Amino acid sequence: KIEDYENLMQTNYFGTVYFTKELLPLMDRGSHIVNISSMAGKLPLTNYSGYCASKFAVWGFTESIYHELLSEGIFVHLICPSATRTRFFDNESFANHPHKKHPEKMEDPKAVAKWIIDAIESDKLEIVPQVPKEKLALFLLANAPWLYHKIMQSRYVKRQIQQERE
Repeated sequence: KIEDYENLMQTNYFGTVYFTKELLPLMDRGSHIVNISSMAGKLPLTNYSGYCASKFAVWGFTESIYHELLSEGIFVHLICPSATRTRFFDNESFANHPHKKHPEKMEDPKAVAKWIIDAIESDKLEIVPQVPKEKLALFLLANAPWLYHKIMQSRYVKRQIQQERE
C-alpha cells in the first residue's frame, strides 16, 4: 500500500531530516551527527522497495550534509548495519523473513554501538559491516551491476519456489 511507503519515508527519512534540523542550532564545532541507515540503503533488496528507498534517502541526505557541515566543524557519520537483533523483527510482517528464521545471522546491537563509537573516534563518514557476503554484494553492485542483479533475481526465484513447496 502507498501508505506503507509514506510511513517508511516519514519514519526513516523525514525523521532523520527533522531531528537533524532541530539539533543543528544546538551544535558546536567538533560535534558529531550519527545517522543509522542499513545495508538495505546500500543494496537494493527484493520485496523491500519501500524500506530500501527510505534508507537510500537517509544515505543520500547524510552524504550531502557531511560535505555541507564539514566547513562548520560538524562531523557526520552513517552507520549501515545489516539486520540487527532488536524488536524490529518482532512485527508479524516479518514472520517469514529469513532473519526471523535465523536470528544467529543478525548483528549484535553491541557491535553496532561499537561501530558508532569507532566512526566518531576515527571521523569516518561511513561504517558498513565487514561481512564477506555483503562486501561482495557491494563490490558487485559497484563494479558489475549486471551480475549483482542476476544473482539477486535467481535468489528471489529460488525463494519463491521454496515457499510454494512449503
